[in-house]
Amino acid sequence: MTLLPATHYRITEMTHHVRPSDLDMFGHVNHAKPIDYFELGRFDWLTQNRFPLDERWTPVVARIEVNYRRELFLTQIRVQTVLAELKQYTAEFQQSVFVPDSDTPAVTGSVRVSFISKATGRPMRLRDVEALACFQAPRETAIA
Repeated sequence: MTLLPATHYRITEMTHHVRPSDLDMFGHVNHAKPIDYFELGRFDWLTQNRFPLDERWTPVVARIEVNYRRELFLTQIRVQTVLAELKQYTAEFQQSVFVPDSDTPAVTGSVRVSFISKATGRPMRLRDVEALACFQAPRETAIA
């Protein structure tokens, strides 16, 4: 079984409200919080693309790069997640955070993820993760 091309998977978008606890003393989003927003977006992507979130494996960030383009304040945001590349053991996601009424991202990032077997603690081949995903029914997202 070979890997499906990255373009096979849908691009996802989810909304999230910036919480007061996300703000720093200057009233804008702390520099570390967009990484949390990216994580919410990736879990939404996994759910919408029918990847099983279960006891067999867990996604683990291997590398992350964040580019801050403008400040974020207490508002609703939109997180877009695109699967950019699949390799044998890793997936590369391109993610963006948008504010209302703007098509220009406030934050962009690139996140490399490995899928770790909970049974062995070792990386799984993505074709094996995909095989598990092929048999899953779509689920509703419950991310707040």
